[in-house]
Amino acid sequence: MIHAMFWKMVLILGLLGTATLTRGESAPPPTLVPPSPPTEIPGVQVVAPTTANVATPPAPTPTVPNPAPPAIPPAFRPLPGGIVAWDNKTQTATVRPGTPSSSMAFWLTNVHAQPVTVTAVRTSCGCTVPKLPPMPWTLPPGASGQIEVTMNLAGKSGMVIKTVTVTTDQGFDTLYVRTNIEEPPAGVMGQSERLRNLQVATANRQAVFQGDCATCHATPALNKMGAELFHTACGICHEAEHRASMVPDLKNLNKETNADYWRTWITSSADGKLMPAFAIENGGILNAMQIESLVEHLVQTMPSTKGGAPTATVPPPGSH
Repeated sequence: MIHAMFWKMVLILGLLGTATLTRGESAPPPTLVPPSPPTEIPGVQVVAPTTANVATPPAPTPTVPNPAPPAIPPAFRPLPGGIVAWDNKTQTATVRPGTPSSSMAFWLTNVHAQPVTVTAVRTSCGCTVPKLPPMPWTLPPGASGQIEVTMNLAGKSGMVIKTVTVTTDQGFDTLYVRTNIEEPPAGVMGQSERLRNLQVATANRQAVFQGDCATCHATPALNKMGAELFHTACGICHEAEHRASMVPDLKNLNKETNADYWRTWITSSADGKLMPAFAIENGGILNAMQIESLVEHLVQTMPSTKGGAPTATVPPPGSH
């Protein structure tokens, strides 16, 4: 009987708990049971997890912003458009042979809203020289100016090209000067060729009878006499259209001359002079008869210009 009453009480309490949950009341919190210790297995060591066994991820690398590229100075960057306008960036001149120099001019205009300052003008060669106002040269908006360039043509031939670099506070521009030196007419010696031959003659005055020079100074004189010989052997230098300044004009020597004077100069010239010795025995090209025919021609056509020419007795050809 007591046993039956016990189970009746358990049933009643269970029904009361169920009724309580159905009315929305919370169930009692579950009872926490501590984990049981790991089961020991013979021969196996169990290691409890710790923070020392966990790999620590590397710290992130700080991001450093790239520095801005340095500004390019005006002297090293091309001049942008819309700042300076040129009448022409290339100037060309054509000159005759022997012209000492050529000059050209460039006009520039400031088309920018702000002043533009020219800080430097450089040329590619010392033979080319610019002429302009003192530096720095500032051009207000709308203002124009001129840069004149002179090219030295000594020793040059053909087409000569040089550059002119104009640097401003906004950038640089490159200009070009071109000089076309015309070829000399056939048979006329150009300036560069004349200079080269002068250098050769200075080292060896007899060189005019050798190599390429012999074509003009030796070959034409073969078997010539008198006036014809003078024009081929002497006139090529002394009566040339572009006679070099160190070659005397025989018609205006302003000194007394006679047969002996001409004979001495033709035969052996003089030490330290550019004129070669023409006598064969002195390394020249003329025999005695040719020399005497020249002496006779010169006495008759090149009179003494100071005090009158003394009477000269010209010996017959072949007597020397």
